[in-house]
Amino acid sequence: EARLRKAHTVGFTGMRGAKLADKVDICFVAPSHHTPRVQEVHLLAWHCICELVEDHLLRFGTKLGAK
Repeated sequence: EARLRKAHTVGFTGMRGAKLADKVDICFVAPSHHTPRVQEVHLLAWHCICELVEDHLLRFGTKLGAK
């Protein structure tokens, strides 16, 4: 559906799910086979992404939550 809408796709997985990389535009593969470690790395990555987005929005004077 995302491809039909020309939307970019992002996947988050661990080493066992590396096949996902062929199905998405950007694939973040946590370098572990252990689910708890993969989840911890993904959580850290999401926090970093959110911080980057917030910094970008604030740099350009966009109010968070504004429509």
